[in-house]
Parts: sequence; structure tokens; C-alpha cells
Amino acid sequence: MIKINENSRIFVCGDTHGEHNISKLNIDNWPEQKVLTENDFLIQAGDFGFIWKNEPDRTEQYWLNWFDCKENYTLFIGGNHENHKRLNEYPVIDFYGGKASMISPKVIHLKNGYVYNFGGKTFWLFGGGLSIDKEWRVEGKSWWPEEIPDYKTMQMGMDNLEAVGYKVDYIITHTMPRECINMFKEFQTFTEKYNDPVANYLDEILRRMLWGYDRWYAGHFHEDKNIEHYKLTIMMNKVIEIGKNNEIS
Repeated sequence: MIKINENSRIFVCGDTHGEHNISKLNIDNWPEQKVLTENDFLIQAGDFGFIWKNEPDRTEQYWLNWFDCKENYTLFIGGNHENHKRLNEYPVIDFYGGKASMISPKVIHLKNGYVYNFGGKTFWLFGGGLSIDKEWRVEGKSWWPEEIPDYKTMQMGMDNLEAVGYKVDYIITHTMPRECINMFKEFQTFTEKYNDPVANYLDEILRRMLWGYDRWYAGHFHEDKNIEHYKLTIMMNKVIEIGKNNEIS
């Protein structure tokens, strides 16, 4: 099991969608991994996508082996494009203040709504989001309704933040608050046409946090952008080291 300490290097990245967007994690695009150790880790912000088929296949095993051969660990939250049914079937373990599932020796699925303590830094993580393309997908095969966390999970996430006074060092979510989405003209159609319960929930989180965090990271929108007013970074092609280069340059 990963041994996280104050010297651990922590990185974060956006969607991988299985092998479709994995190139960001190649050595050429993420050279820092050459010197990482088993005490270092990457947090992937949803749409991991490597647990996709209803039964494990050779492609899945190939990529899990690829991650397991790395020195660092890979931790991920759920996105909207995930096989949530399979992810929910893995045994749950206690993990640095929260809950997680071991997918393979070096791949770990972090559960929604917990405040994790990684090496003296606190993280609140929450995955999920609305698939606006679900009408072209097949339920139980390429789309799963569990992409929207249930009310109990959302309430638990709120309670955990309340317990720490709505102050954490970092927030990592798959989507982002509706208020932030509305800042981009290219995303406004999304908010006008689709009512994403997770984005609405994160709006309430944002309101209660009162900027009580150092940085908020999200994926989902396939962009690399900063929203400085909210101390928020959207990621797609970049891999960011938390505590050092916290913003998209």
C-alpha cells in the first residue's frame, strides 16, 4: 500500500477516457515521473475509463499492468463516463481519512465526499456528472445512471466538509460548480439545456466554502484553463504538481 508522507509529490490530471486520452501520461508529456517513487502519486479527476467493459478483458488488463509498472501510484475519482456498476463492486477499504477500492496493486479508486489527508494536506474529492451524450449510449453498456451520486452521498460530502469548518487545502471534482461553468460562453449551452445535479450540488459547496481552499481542480470540460476568481483550474492535457505549479500556464 502507498506510504504517503510530507515528502510525497502529488500530481493531478484530467480525463483519460481509457486509452483515448492516455498520451498525457507518457514519459515525453509527463517527464517528472522518471524520478518519482512509490511514495508519490497522481490523482486523476474522473473519466478514468479503464474499467469499462462489464467483464474484464485483455485491453483492461494491459493498461492496469501499465499503471502497475510505474513507480508512482494512480488514484482516481469517478467521472460520468465510467462503468459505475463494476467500480461499486470492488471491496471498500479505509484510506487516509476516507474510503477507497484497490483496482490493481497501484491503481486506487477514491470514493466521493470524503476529506482525505495526504501528507499533511487535506483534499475533498467528489466525482460524477451528467452525460450530455447519454441519449446516444446504451444503459448498462456505455452509460450508467450511477454517474449522478445519490442524495445520501451528497449529504455525507456536505457533512464531512462541515466537520472541518468548510476549509480544506484542495478540492478535486470531475465537473465544476454551475456558477463557474456559466463564466464560459462555450459552456453556456450546457447549463441552459442540461440540468446537472452534480454541478448544482457543487454550487452549494462553493457557496459554503467561501473560498476556504487553496485550489480547486476539475476535468470534464476538455480544456486547460484557469478561473482565477474561484481559484479553479480545469485540466485536460496538462499534468500539474500540487503545491508547485498549481495553475495552467
